[in-house]
Amino acid sequence: MTPQSPPQDSEHGSRSSPEEGIAWNCSTGLGTLRVPDLSDESIIIYDPGGMIRYWNPAAASLFGLPAETAIDEIPEELRVTEWLARIQIREDQDVWRGRVRRPHASGGEVEVDVRLTVRRDSSGDVSSLVEFATGAAHYLEVQSSRAGFADKCSLDDRFRRLLQNIPIPLLEVDARCAGEAFSRLKEQGITNLSDYLATNPGLIDFTRNEVKVTQVNKAAVALFGAKDENLLLGPVRYLFDGTPGAAKRVMEARFCGMRNHVEELKLKTLDERLLDVLLLVTYPRPPENLDTTFIMLLDISDRIAAEAEIRKLQGDFTHASRIATLGELATSIAHEVKQPLSAIMLNGEASLKWLNREEPNLDRVRLLTERMVQSSEHADRIINRIRSMATKQELEWELVCPNEIVHEAMQFVRHECVEKQVEVHAALDDDLPFIMGDRVQLQQVLVNLLLNAVQAIDLGNSSFNRRIDIITERTRDDQVAISVEDSGPGINPEIIDHLFEGFFSTKPNGMGMGLAICRTIIQAHSGEIVAGRCNLGGALFRCQLPLELQ
Repeated sequence: MTPQSPPQDSEHGSRSSPEEGIAWNCSTGLGTLRVPDLSDESIIIYDPGGMIRYWNPAAASLFGLPAETAIDEIPEELRVTEWLARIQIREDQDVWRGRVRRPHASGGEVEVDVRLTVRRDSSGDVSSLVEFATGAAHYLEVQSSRAGFADKCSLDDRFRRLLQNIPIPLLEVDARCAGEAFSRLKEQGITNLSDYLATNPGLIDFTRNEVKVTQVNKAAVALFGAKDENLLLGPVRYLFDGTPGAAKRVMEARFCGMRNHVEELKLKTLDERLLDVLLLVTYPRPPENLDTTFIMLLDISDRIAAEAEIRKLQGDFTHASRIATLGELATSIAHEVKQPLSAIMLNGEASLKWLNREEPNLDRVRLLTERMVQSSEHADRIINRIRSMATKQELEWELVCPNEIVHEAMQFVRHECVEKQVEVHAALDDDLPFIMGDRVQLQQVLVNLLLNAVQAIDLGNSSFNRRIDIITERTRDDQVAISVEDSGPGINPEIIDHLFEGFFSTKPNGMGMGLAICRTIIQAHSGEIVAGRCNLGGALFRCQLPLELQ
């Protein structure tokens, strides 16, 4: 409802002040807010004559009026409360409690438990009366000019029973205070809530404390392991204890006018369990009841555990594939390691000859020794590269240069290409940005693609134009693309849709896991791998990777 200023002197004479008996203001990071406007209790302030001088949004909701209804727009039958006249206020009586029936805007009545607090001036006379409506409201059927009110109540009851018994944990939340806070922010010109919360985090704590769970169903009670549903009523803070950042994202979705918000979070239950749940929030929109936001919680712990197990199995397959690839490259590896070792041996023997002369040539020995050191460093790099490819380890995300990955992969298959008389040409973009990825796994993808290209060319029995092109470039949509093209026989259009399926192979002795694992690795890097025909006439495999993981 439209917030009312503290009432001034009325025609009944006395000045009634809503500040009396109520903490009127609080600080939230928004500046000053009026606490009665944020309360989920109905609060009404009367002057001594029984005329309403202030009521809060909860009162408007309770008695069936739109939230923006101003005091002078209250229907006449609600404006003067005759029940007040039936209460005899004694000089020594400042509080009255009881259950009363009050008119409802629909034409019916609402029965509520109230607490009436009497405020007196310095002379002891009544200056104002503050009514707090507590407890659940009960709609009563009466003679009404508004047809269908009883039907509406019956429908509400049936709807409530349905919500109570659906097998999905459901919570009803009163988030009016958040909506009002967001409205004030927008009035102040705030358009980006995320930026605002970065400098005013107190609003997050305020919202977590003031937004209240008002009802829960049986499934929610079971999910939390609660003995009593009342343990779940109150501030929503406990929903976000396992994932504190989720509260901010739920607020941002409401601020942006989203109808729904969905995210996964960790949920701490009352019996000390930690669950993975899917949070689904549905926000109200006019003319719906704006004091009700629905939250559903779906337990996805089993699904998350299954996904973790699948990732482990994928890691095992990926590692097995690397070992198999190294087995295919055993001859190349032996040749690679043998080269620096042979150089070390030859330079060592030459050094001894120069030292054994009557006049040792130390300059020559120094040069040969430097070559031995360089060869040993080369051998060390080869061994480390093989070890990293062979070792099973967790993903190591780091900034890597795509061109470096290409050069390292080419080193693995260099001897294989020389033996099969296949030329490898690299057309690399020198201005490529770094990408976030796992160096070893990306190497594995390119080694697999290069080996496949060499084998395809060799199977094609072509004696000319035996060539592989490796191309790196930055795409128009700001991604990095790495393409491997070969001059082999190409891909049969009938099987192109099955290339990346597990256990599908065109090789006589192939297991059919290489390309499937390549796709898994690229997808884990939030990228995409596709196959087709290239300008060389053979196969094209193109990997596109984002600059940042998504």
